[in-house]
Amino acid sequence: MKRQYRIWSTLIFFLSFANLFSQNFNKKKADAQLWNESNELLNTGQYEKLIFLNKNLIDLCTRNDYAAGTAMGYYNIGSALCLMNEYKESLLYLKRAEAENKKNNDKNSREIECLIYVIYGNNYLQMELYSVALKYYQKTARFAQYIPRKKRQYYLIDFSYNNIAQIYELTQQKDSAYHYRSKAYQKLKNPLNTLLLANYFIDYKENADSSKYYLQEATGKWGSQPDNYLHENYMLNEYWGKYYEKKGEYLKSVEYYKKSLSISFEINISSYTMDAYDHLYKVSAKNNSPEEANNYLLKYTQIKDSINSQQKKSLDFSIRKFLNEKDDEYKSKERKLIYIVIIISVIILILLLIFFYSYRGKKEKKKHQEKVEDREYQNRVKDNFEEVASLARKNNPEFITRFIELYPEFYQALLKIYPDINTETLKFCALLKLNFSTKDIAEYTFITPRAIQMRKNRLRKKLNISSKEDLYLWINKLS
Repeated sequence: MKRQYRIWSTLIFFLSFANLFSQNFNKKKADAQLWNESNELLNTGQYEKLIFLNKNLIDLCTRNDYAAGTAMGYYNIGSALCLMNEYKESLLYLKRAEAENKKNNDKNSREIECLIYVIYGNNYLQMELYSVALKYYQKTARFAQYIPRKKRQYYLIDFSYNNIAQIYELTQQKDSAYHYRSKAYQKLKNPLNTLLLANYFIDYKENADSSKYYLQEATGKWGSQPDNYLHENYMLNEYWGKYYEKKGEYLKSVEYYKKSLSISFEINISSYTMDAYDHLYKVSAKNNSPEEANNYLLKYTQIKDSINSQQKKSLDFSIRKFLNEKDDEYKSKERKLIYIVIIISVIILILLLIFFYSYRGKKEKKKHQEKVEDREYQNRVKDNFEEVASLARKNNPEFITRFIELYPEFYQALLKIYPDINTETLKFCALLKLNFSTKDIAEYTFITPRAIQMRKNRLRKKLNISSKEDLYLWINKLS
């Protein structure tokens, strides 16, 4: 099942058509190479040529500030590396494609973004990180809805559904797999979706009638153009082989498996060839043909060992050299960018420090000024208090006038609750405000302490002050 990710990555290219632009360089030609020619090279397994072609296109597009072209160049290399089982390098180039696409102001930026997500998903699918792959396919389906051209939008959503279905098949979530296979088929009733739905019924439902129905539908759509759809016709013959194998018609099954084997040689994908030999080995064993079965098993094992060995080897020297050069070039640009960011950061830091110390200096100066003013105010209050207290001690007739001048808030607050207050009572309240004791008031006003206490009681009654409440505190609260 895992080999199917290759089908998605190749079919994705059928969505894309060259965008026609005109700037200082021939964008039309560049787009044709980035989309059409690269697509052809990928489909025919000419990965080395694709990588070298897109190296030159990346340089050309970068020099001409064509971000969409640069992004597609990195994407194409990432796609090829994914098919070459070089997943780490593929992810690196997809990351660069993402970075370039963020600078892309063309109308195809969303489409390129979704294409990148698909290959991200393919990498993680092959690495068997199914949950991560699933997230990228889901993002593709979600963001593809915003692609302006409906045909491209439908194709990308369709491919996402099929990839999601594949993950559910691999993780044995059959109902979820069927849900997404059906969604894909309903979204786009193309030959591929028809064929994949047929295969679902073969593998999981063992429903011969449904399997045959969809296989015949797919055959009617693809069978007349076998040379134009090699990948799809490989699958078509493979699934017919599986259908007849399930029915026990082994000779017909072998016939279709051999057709799929022949197509696998044409498109030069070793995993396809390996799967075809595996099918032929198993059906030959069921058909009591041990010699043929052993022959197919030997070829299957040889190809499998070759693939495993190839996965452990490095890329071809010339490709590796190019990738290293390109990596060095990209890292050099990154270093320059880092230096610029560091310089700007240092400048910003210096400006922030200047601002901080300037602000702190002003704040400290203001704080100092406030302290000076507060000290002056406290001194004035103290002096005023001493002045008015001195007038009170001397029983000076100017006491009340000066008190009102120094404590206007208290005077106004008292008038609100006692509007008809007379001068003597006001003077008494003023003495209380200044915290003079009963003994002091009696001494300064030439009245007995008992009379002063009686006055306090009358004032409490007049102002409704509770006997439990401190009279001095109540008076001071007024201001």
